[in-house]
Amino acid sequence: MFASAESTQVVRGDPTHPEFINVNLKSLIEEGDQSQNMLLASGDLVYVPRSGWGDINIFNKRIRPLFELILYPARTIIDWDRAADIWNGSN
Repeated sequence: MFASAESTQVVRGDPTHPEFINVNLKSLIEEGDQSQNMLLASGDLVYVPRSGWGDINIFNKRIRPLFELILYPARTIIDWDRAADIWNGSN
């Protein structure tokens, strides 16, 4: 879900002059397209880029602590009121 399997690349060869081979991993897995099935060699690098949902997930993980900090005082007040209600016997 967070990877763009249809944009997979295999990087092969000398690091100064690499060969990039496009592979549709999604087609291989979901449709069984054997034309996308390639034999990997020693030293090959398989790169599966992050999808748009993956970018949103990363953004969410980075911004969430800020929201937690902003919302913490409000949650404390709500929890305090709930505790008072329980203590007083009203739900």
